[in-house]
Amino acid sequence: MRPTFWILLILLILWLFGMSYCHNSLCNCGPIGAVVPAVVPGDNDQNGNSLKYLSISDENGAFDSSLNDNLLFATSDCMYASPLSDSLNTFFQNLADYLVQNENRILVLSGLYQESENNPCPSENLGLARAESVQQLLVDQGAPTSQIRLSSSMENILDMDDDKIMGGISYSFLNGDLGEVESRLRSQNITLLFGTNQEDIFFDEEQTKYFEDLRFFLSRNDNAKALVIGHTDDEGSAASNRRLSRDRANTIKDYMIDKGINEYQIIAKGMGPDEPVATNDTEDGKAQNRRVEISIE
Repeated sequence: MRPTFWILLILLILWLFGMSYCHNSLCNCGPIGAVVPAVVPGDNDQNGNSLKYLSISDENGAFDSSLNDNLLFATSDCMYASPLSDSLNTFFQNLADYLVQNENRILVLSGLYQESENNPCPSENLGLARAESVQQLLVDQGAPTSQIRLSSSMENILDMDDDKIMGGISYSFLNGDLGEVESRLRSQNITLLFGTNQEDIFFDEEQTKYFEDLRFFLSRNDNAKALVIGHTDDEGSAASNRRLSRDRANTIKDYMIDKGINEYQIIAKGMGPDEPVATNDTEDGKAQNRRVEISIE
């Protein structure tokens, strides 16, 4: 045979050997034709924690629990996906038991949502609706309603698991010392203002916190009462204004009952235009007189 043939054969053998070596050394592969699956780490947040990681800790109490699982909320939905895993059910049962055993601790549930989401639920916003769904989960497991407060927070970005929001709730604790709560209530008797001939009202965050303090205080003081006194300006007849002031007081009473305050601890009255706090000669004065005042006795 010609030398050229042997030279080409040797070069071919060297080429095949080199390709096999590169395939095994430079690729994350096994033998040719058998691909080794790549190791794909689980999704993590910016701190390196698994997005499914649920951790709740009360720095001033004895609750500290973590779980590699979490609630899931569909986009624009206020109810978490069910059924929950056994581990999640146990986790929230332990949290409910902790509240029962520590009546001076208050759990704050802050529902998270994005501006792009729609709110199909009756609550003020989707975050609050999500917090209410988790509150009901805890109440169903025995947690006292008076030891749970609700808030909401609109976030630019939420952790996602496929097309579902992971977690959807942030958790924190407050001190529910009865003396401190009573001191807060007595130092800030609340006044709610109404529009002309208006009976309904929306509450801001501070007013909502007041009602939560009030619920907590009354639930631990059976003999305490909340006074709910409605007032009007002097537009219209005295009789219609007294009726309107009673309606306003009863609107707030109904709200308080819906929030878990016992009806027998609420005294609602309507004073009509008889107790103005400002002149009725100006629109600003009239606006201040259209009010409901709440205090404890």
